[in-house]
Amino acid sequence: MPSIPITDVVPRIQYIAVANQVTFGVGFVFFKPEDLKVFVTQGGSPASDANDILTLTIDYTVTQNPDYTGSITITNPNKFPQAGDIVTIIRGMSNARANFYNNAGAFTADEVNTDFESQVLMIQQNKMIQKQITPSYQMSEQLTDTDVQLPRLNANQLWIKDPTNTFITKQTIPDPFPGAGTVSEVETGDGLQGGPITGVGTVSLRPSGVVAGNYTSLNATVDQYGRITTAANGVNGTVTQVNAQGLATGGPITGVGTINVPVAQQADMQTPLSNELAVTPQNLFYYPGVAKAWVVFQGNNAQILGQYNIAQVVRNSTGNYTITINFPFYLVSAFISFSYIGVFYAWSVVNQTTLNVYFKNANAQAVEPTNVHCLFFGIRA
Repeated sequence: MPSIPITDVVPRIQYIAVANQVTFGVGFVFFKPEDLKVFVTQGGSPASDANDILTLTIDYTVTQNPDYTGSITITNPNKFPQAGDIVTIIRGMSNARANFYNNAGAFTADEVNTDFESQVLMIQQNKMIQKQITPSYQMSEQLTDTDVQLPRLNANQLWIKDPTNTFITKQTIPDPFPGAGTVSEVETGDGLQGGPITGVGTVSLRPSGVVAGNYTSLNATVDQYGRITTAANGVNGTVTQVNAQGLATGGPITGVGTINVPVAQQADMQTPLSNELAVTPQNLFYYPGVAKAWVVFQGNNAQILGQYNIAQVVRNSTGNYTITINFPFYLVSAFISFSYIGVFYAWSVVNQTTLNVYFKNANAQAVEPTNVHCLFFGIRA
């Protein structure tokens, strides 16, 4: 009986068969041919222990080496693997013991070593089974409170739960282009050449007649498809004089010079006397005749319905509102309209960004308009 070292290996090996291959090596230790189990799974098909297992002597034979590794040879022509089939070999020893030590018999080291080695082989085998290293995969899935076997996936397949939510099955991903047709002929349109193509061919741009190269001051013609159809060198020109008109100053320039456009400053906007200064959006704020801010809000809750340069509107009480503007300025005038007949309004400045607006009737009682429209004029501080 054997007395050999046992290494820590997984007692399972798997091959993808090639054409005419019938012999497969067994690199792990086994004591008897009956200790091996051999499976042949058709390529692309789900693994099945019942359908894929082979029978010793009927379907295959075992050759054992002196170190208790070996090989198996499939002898049944009906079981010969085809190219791409999966051949799986595992150690499948019986977890049982029939031989016992005899009190009156010999007690040798070989017998003890054989028993211990058999136990190690069984432990390796059982660890492999616990990990479910078989021709399929396993996972813990809380569907039926038991482990479930997952079918092997092939190309373009995925795992899904079945409609009853009791097990996991596989499903083939549908072809995104079902019933795709075949191109029988390719025509070439305007500007292309090489067609019609009914087999193998190349479509390329038709030469435009324009000579490739670099052009100076290009003078070109472009057709409706964006292609240059004619090209020629243009005429170089020289600027001899730049004149200044309108608000621009600094011309005429015949050599080196600068054209300037004078811009109005704050004092020019607040006292608009000049007719020769440019106005920008920024310095327009300094002109008293332009509204610096406006707002439309609801009287009952001060909700802003539209605004320009308004930070917020606060309803202090009935008909009493505080309006805050985004920037400081000196308020000169306010125009306020509202939807309420027989009501008077007044406003007072709190500071350069805040003012109060009041609404009262003829009896000096506070009233609340439906909507309030305000325009504010002044000089930016």
